[in-house]
Amino acid sequence: MIMMTRELLLPRELKFRSWKRCCKYIQEQRTRIYIIWRCSVTLLLWNDEMIEHFDEEEIPI
Repeated sequence: MIMMTRELLLPRELKFRSWKRCCKYIQEQRTRIYIIWRCSVTLLLWNDEMIEHFDEEEIPI
């Protein structure tokens, strides 16, 4: 009887482990996307600031 109960629980455990693995993968991908997004925004803002800086230097002529 114990063996049968264990066999019945096994698919649930596998399903839970599979779901847990999926959640971990999704979280990793979200983290990667956030890092890429953050770097892109930083580069764009830095680029805009550099352009403004160079424009300001040319004006006093």
